[in-house]
Amino acid sequence: MIEFDDGRRAIAQRVEAASSPPVRAAVSWGDDELRRCASCLMALSSSDRAITACVQLPDAALPRCASICASLSAAVDRRRVRVVAMGDTSFGSCCVDEVNALHIAADAVLHVGHACGT
Repeated sequence: MIEFDDGRRAIAQRVEAASSPPVRAAVSWGDDELRRCASCLMALSSSDRAITACVQLPDAALPRCASICASLSAAVDRRRVRVVAMGDTSFGSCCVDEVNALHIAADAVLHVGHACGT
């Protein structure tokens, strides 16, 4: 049996989701994480070769992305490391998004939060 839908169910579900309270993600980002990540990125770069590093967070933690990118940019030599925020993942939040990183020719992906490893 083929079922046809004029979109009313999807619209109702979207309205319900939009009115739900925001989900808070427990993402640990402090001075220790900042130092470790900045150190790794500086080690990947060199005086004659700059790198691009993408920062990927779980969807629920995206409001913190700007502050994380700003703190990371301030901790590295901006002539050697360009920090870019990835705000849209191709798969789940736990999947490292190598596809989007390849689109901007990134040299590194900084995945903050749980990673499934697939």
